[in-house]
Amino acid sequence: MTAANADPAYAAWEKLCHHTDGLAIGSTVATLEKTGVLAKLADATTPLPLDALAEAHGLKRGYVHLAARLLALQGWAERSGDIERGDTHVLPTESGRAWLCERAAYRAVPAWLAFARSIAPALAGKTPLAPMPPLPKRGGNRRIPLQLRGAALAALMATDTRTGLFTPFGSEPGRKLAIADFPAPPETLDQLFDLLFLEGWVERNAQRVALTAEGVAAMAMAPQYFHSTSYLATLAAVPELMQGGAPPELARDGENMEGHVDREMDVRFSGLVFARNCRDPFFEAALPLFDDPDLSAQPCAVVDCGAGDGTLLRELYQAIATRTRRGAQLSRYPLTMVGVEYNRIAQEITSATLRDAGVPHITLAGDIGEPAALADALAAAGLEPKNVLHVSKSVIHDRDFRGRADPIADPLSQAVFVSPDGGLIPAAALEADLRALFAAWRPHISRHGMIVIEAHVVAPELAAARIGGNVLVCLEATHGFSHQYLVEIDVHRRAAQRAGLRPCHQRDLGAAMVGAPILSLDHYRPA
Repeated sequence: MTAANADPAYAAWEKLCHHTDGLAIGSTVATLEKTGVLAKLADATTPLPLDALAEAHGLKRGYVHLAARLLALQGWAERSGDIERGDTHVLPTESGRAWLCERAAYRAVPAWLAFARSIAPALAGKTPLAPMPPLPKRGGNRRIPLQLRGAALAALMATDTRTGLFTPFGSEPGRKLAIADFPAPPETLDQLFDLLFLEGWVERNAQRVALTAEGVAAMAMAPQYFHSTSYLATLAAVPELMQGGAPPELARDGENMEGHVDREMDVRFSGLVFARNCRDPFFEAALPLFDDPDLSAQPCAVVDCGAGDGTLLRELYQAIATRTRRGAQLSRYPLTMVGVEYNRIAQEITSATLRDAGVPHITLAGDIGEPAALADALAAAGLEPKNVLHVSKSVIHDRDFRGRADPIADPLSQAVFVSPDGGLIPAAALEADLRALFAAWRPHISRHGMIVIEAHVVAPELAAARIGGNVLVCLEATHGFSHQYLVEIDVHRRAAQRAGLRPCHQRDLGAAMVGAPILSLDHYRPA
């Protein structure tokens, strides 16, 4: 590490990024290694067709294409060919060839995942902690050990955030505590503090421990592990998915309760992202609608499709109440906040958030892909469907692909879209489906429009150039293996424009991370 990078917070963030990268790609790399794909890649002198690799090694086509993109995001592979239409080839980069020489280390990934998944129940005293696997002998690539223990660090730090496990440390480095001072089984903590010592985040002397300066910074960043850890079950199931299996524990039940993601953890993370990165730009778009002098022309409700933990609705209501003309007249012109979710847990979290804040609200079951059905539900709840402001955050990509339109002739996206059966959805079909979704929403947002916050992918070379400084590899892995459809920002906006929508307010967000926007905010209205 250079002197410029010696800051403890920088060091902790770099490790966090490598941890989430490892959790994201570890099981994928282990599967490619076990099935012989990496050996073939290591021997390649010309680009290899991905479809042929998938067929030769008994792997699902869509997941092999996703794996190649994940390696490209790491800077270890280059993709070529007609990527937009799925005729993609792959060849290792120079750094990828060096990395491939150490690929055997990833054979330990299943054991690290088992260790990671045992951490939360072991800390609660429910089950024993699985054995911590040994790390490989030191090689030339310092990312590999960080990636291997990434799942364990992510699970441990996410558990700390949920339970306050490490609260006794306080926020200053060097405070020495006995392991017995922490609210968890000492034999479990003994191993986990060894893990934190290995990371450089604690100092240890027998049964006494203290945070280092880097450890203090890491504890402050611990909520950043929520997203990766919430998909731990999906990432652990990658070997089965790639080989054509569909683990039953990942399926939804009759109440849309999901096994592929810890939805409570995921929606909490989404709320944090909104509060830290999106709130002020969102208010710039939304609050003017509630400052119109004609209060009767303002929305009667705000409808958040994919409300998550209710943070957006709560904070918007409080801002309207304190910063707009409408806020002074809420007794005469009441405003209802409507949280829409297809998942019962998310509905309950949304309701609790709004109830605790004293926000007038209702929750409804609904789906971003069914705007007409949502309009019917709003009417049944006594709200005029066309007199509401619709909002959504990072939910359009989490829709079912319905193939509701003919493929477009000029696809732009070089992302990878995997169907639930492991097949590959061509960009031309996915972009047409996105345009059709926007077109379906157009009749329902004619009066007040829809404010859309969306996450986006970027060109792999941008992420690879700043590896250790971004979490985009994990974002693409979790979304790809759970059949969500992230697109580039220009693809998103072109689909909306072609569906007859125009932005009356627009912001690009997050470009500082990789040099291109990773979030967009658009207030769409019919053109």
